[in-house]
Amino acid sequence: TQQHLAMLAGYVPGKLKSLQHVCRPPASTAAPLVPAGVLPNAGSRTDVVGGDHHSMLRPPHVESLAITVAGFIAEYQQSEKENSQ
Repeated sequence: TQQHLAMLAGYVPGKLKSLQHVCRPPASTAAPLVPAGVLPNAGSRTDVVGGDHHSMLRPPHVESLAITVAGFIAEYQQSEKENSQ
């Protein structure tokens, strides 16, 4: 509605407070998940995985997706461990 559009027109998003790990297919036409003007935190990243928006969640592509996510988590855990020492 016009009221919603007017309300959103002045919206300025704040800083993201968490890491973002976006996995997308090679031919993704999806809009960015981060609003324009907002920078993701250091350590955030986007990875391209096989398949399309739906098939990347099924064999054979889901295995590479799982490896990518597991790698991101392992890197995060390692950096947290190093930062706590």
